[in-house]
Parts: sequence; structure tokens; C-alpha cells
Amino acid sequence: MTDATADAPPRNRVALRDAVLALPHAFALLARLVSDPRVDRRRRLVALGALAYAASPVDLIPEAIPVVGKADDALVVILAIRMLLDGAGEDLLAEHWAGPPETLEAFDDVAAWAAGLVPRRLRWAFTRLVAR
Repeated sequence: MTDATADAPPRNRVALRDAVLALPHAFALLARLVSDPRVDRRRRLVALGALAYAASPVDLIPEAIPVVGKADDALVVILAIRMLLDGAGEDLLAEHWAGPPETLEAFDDVAAWAAGLVPRRLRWAFTRLVAR
């Protein structure tokens, strides 16, 4: 995935529709990747930790603060999913994807685009934090 793709919104309504239709397959993919020992253990743990953080009532930024309170959960989950997808590689993604191949591409495009919305410094800090 190139940076140009990550910076551009999904190409058209069809791509966005495909990404929405891919959500059930995306959840199944994430569950399979998290349980696949071929995916780096650290990436699997980060994804699980991000989901636990999002579900937890304890936050770095309280939910009571409008917009920003919810944004920290979304940012952590988006970055963790992108890290998991990048670490799995195309072969594993294709192996674990149960839907049509074009919906995997649409999901990957939307995930890259969403990760591109996260400021570069935060992406860098997140990557450094979880790489330890």
C-alpha cells in the first residue's frame, strides 16, 4: 500500500460500499489473524490490547470530553488493525479472507486511508511504543 493511497479517500461509492459489505469478513479476518501463530506475536497482542482498551471504561482521555474522548479509542484501534494487517502480509490476508477478493482490497484501502488520517507523529509514536 502506497502513501498516496493512504492519503486519498476511498476511490468511489462502489469501493466504500464494498468496504461496508466486507465488515463481517473483516471481523472474521481479524479474529483469524490474531489466532494465527504465523503472525508476529507482538502484533497480535497489540491488536488484542487495542480492542481491550477500546472496550475498557478507563481511558487516557475521558469520554466526557466531546469528540476527543471518543477519538483516542478509534485511533488506537485503527493503528493496531493497520499494524496487524501490515504484519500479516498479502498471502495470509488472502488465505484468511472468506469474502470476494475485491472486498478484501476495498477493506484494505479503507483501513489504510483511516490510518492515514492519524497524524504522522502519532503513528510514529504508536509504532515506537509497541516496537519495544
